[in-house]
Amino acid sequence: MSYSFELEVVLRNTMNPMKRGGTLRIPFQVLDGLREPQSLTGFSLQSTIRKVNGDHLKDLTVSITDSDLGMCEILATPTETENWPVGQLVLDLQISDSAGNAFFTEDLNLPIKEAQTRG
Repeated sequence: MSYSFELEVVLRNTMNPMKRGGTLRIPFQVLDGLREPQSLTGFSLQSTIRKVNGDHLKDLTVSITDSDLGMCEILATPTETENWPVGQLVLDLQISDSAGNAFFTEDLNLPIKEAQTRG
């Protein structure tokens, strides 16, 4: 069986630079080739954030929030983001089905800035 994936990523957290020590939350929906919600029963999702040079920073938490509607979110906590380097970071998403097929999204660029308020 073959799948074609499109991701609609709500970019509220990535339209503006992310601040170190803040919560990164990227909700998105997985759609099939007809732009209908893809059921994610039997699927697994992974995401890694890296420096532009490819150096690994963190495997991110990816949760399926509504399997039937293909709704998910990528999450990193303030503790996880507090030491991310200022500058440009890159992440993508891997979606794997139960047969072991893997599909990757395009890269998502995430600018990081230093937070001025530190608690």
